[in-house]
Amino acid sequence: MKTFVFGIDGATFRLIEKWKEKLPNFNKLLRSSVVGDLKSTTPPHTALAWPSLLTGVNPGKHGIFQFWKPQIANYGQEYYQSSDIRYKTIDQLFNEQGKKAGMVNIPMTHPPESIDGFRITWPLFNTLNYTYPKNLGKDLLFNKVGFPNDLVTMYKGEDNYDEKAKKYLSNRSKSLEYLYKNYEWDLFFCVITEIDRISHNYWRYMEDKEQLESKKNAVFDVYKEVDNIIGDIIKNLDSNTIFAIVSDHGFIASKSNFYIHKFLIDNNYMKIDNSHDNEGNGWYLDRVDWGSTKAYMPAPGCYGLNINLKGRQDHGIVSRNEFDQLCEEICELLMRVKDDNNNNIFKAVLPNEVVYLGEESNQAPDLILIPNSYELMVHHSIGTNELFGIPDQSGFHDMDGILILNGPMFKEGIITDCFAVEDFLPTILYALNLEIPNDIDGRIIEHIFKDNFLKNSVPKYGYSSKKKNNYTLSSTYSKEDKKNIEDQLKVLGYL
Repeated sequence: MKTFVFGIDGATFRLIEKWKEKLPNFNKLLRSSVVGDLKSTTPPHTALAWPSLLTGVNPGKHGIFQFWKPQIANYGQEYYQSSDIRYKTIDQLFNEQGKKAGMVNIPMTHPPESIDGFRITWPLFNTLNYTYPKNLGKDLLFNKVGFPNDLVTMYKGEDNYDEKAKKYLSNRSKSLEYLYKNYEWDLFFCVITEIDRISHNYWRYMEDKEQLESKKNAVFDVYKEVDNIIGDIIKNLDSNTIFAIVSDHGFIASKSNFYIHKFLIDNNYMKIDNSHDNEGNGWYLDRVDWGSTKAYMPAPGCYGLNINLKGRQDHGIVSRNEFDQLCEEICELLMRVKDDNNNNIFKAVLPNEVVYLGEESNQAPDLILIPNSYELMVHHSIGTNELFGIPDQSGFHDMDGILILNGPMFKEGIITDCFAVEDFLPTILYALNLEIPNDIDGRIIEHIFKDNFLKNSVPKYGYSSKKKNNYTLSSTYSKEDKKNIEDQLKVLGYL
């Protein structure tokens, strides 16, 4: 039995349900499949959520907390790589049980690791080394179905990105079709990212009547193109193939930025060195006076704070004895912050070991800020005059991704509300009668299976999926690579 997983970065039922009568393939699946929100990680971010979905463990175990590593002694930029994922991913588990896997365009999988099957990674810089085997890219180009890396197809601020996105998806569809028809696989797992890009930057056109009339259908048009791809895939799958659609997070209209460094400066936890005012020309933390700074946000989009700790950070000023009290002070002050409607903006501010469970939790930011709604972005910008500001992006991530599961062992037309991203892996392995690691966080969601399947299928547990001899390819990213990555993340709104 084969499994086809179609990942849609940023897809949300908010829009699919609204447009389902115009999205025939989504609509058919909604009526005949297991359907439910797929709860994302905290925060609901690409870099954390896809590894959790691939491994069945929370970030405190797999060890990925943003594109950048938060606990860097010199306050600089260190990017995560595929080798930093501390637990085995779904393709590796399939391979260990004699199954071939094809993995295409999945975030946090670069540089390409070996696989029994094929792999196209998700690099954020110019490179031709993003496939395994290496000749895979040449094969696609030779057959006129090249799969350009996501760097090429990213939103770059252009006015006509909505039209480009539809063309990119049409080309992606041809590449995917060539791969699933011409290569061997038991698991085919791909991710398309255009819905995430269009939602970040075109959401306003759906909701604001004063915006350009010509762009009001931009987000719908991309969903429609994705619906067409789904239809093409389904036509090529037999009735015994499991077909799953997943997203790493959902989307919601943005409302406000909360400038965390303005808060820290106003409360005397941070100072800026104005003699190095290089805003826009370097890493945002280059402007910080570390000798007078007790706390800072270590990576854009991480929704977290680090304490500038002696013995851990190069210029730490906070002693271990002061650490807990300082965390409590900052938490208490943040929980008092209110918006213009006099509502608290944070649901909780918690230590990393409370939010993330596992041996890697100490590599997360020291404090995790959880807003009452992810309509608010905890923003990293330094030098703002106001505590709140209007976001550049009109759509933000939220917690509710999507799950659609279709296969002979699943019930039809049922809605489930208890799926987390970590639950996807064990549920799929159980459906295929494959062994399930005994040290993952995810659980089998049993009530979605038909009764006969549950009676005849006993879960098989018994091995650890934690990787041995973990290592980081620290020399993979050159200074030029890092600059290219930084440029792309600025375009995406992360810098």
